[in-house]
Amino acid sequence: MIRGESGPFDVTEADIDGLHLRLERYLDHLFLAEFRRTLTVTANGHAPVVFNLDQDAGGMQRIAVCETGEGRILLSDRIFDYLIDSDGTVHGQGAASAREALSDGPTKPLIVSEMEPVCVTKLGTFDEGLGPRGNYGFQAER
Repeated sequence: MIRGESGPFDVTEADIDGLHLRLERYLDHLFLAEFRRTLTVTANGHAPVVFNLDQDAGGMQRIAVCETGEGRILLSDRIFDYLIDSDGTVHGQGAASAREALSDGPTKPLIVSEMEPVCVTKLGTFDEGLGPRGNYGFQAER
């Protein structure tokens, strides 16, 4: 069975700055380590917000958790950034990688993305080996 038909492959939860984060990964391929990822954010006094993160096509299991200068929570994997507001609203930001090759050699970006969020305070990491018995989990920064 694939695509989460038998439930999540793994689940980890973390309480960070008044937000409860629940990250579920569902196996998306029978033979490859590809996962569909769902983030549920519950803020005090608000209904849970469910957000589908971009697919982990392999190697994006490490997610850094930081606080920005605006006090938002920033989740960053190898490719994507996700900002979480204090009410639990999640905003996805993809990395722009399309470039145009100029005739004289250099390149210029074809897509201009929003200003990249800046990590001010590292709060922890979601990754393989950080959970119970070496499973996927969250470890707070010390």
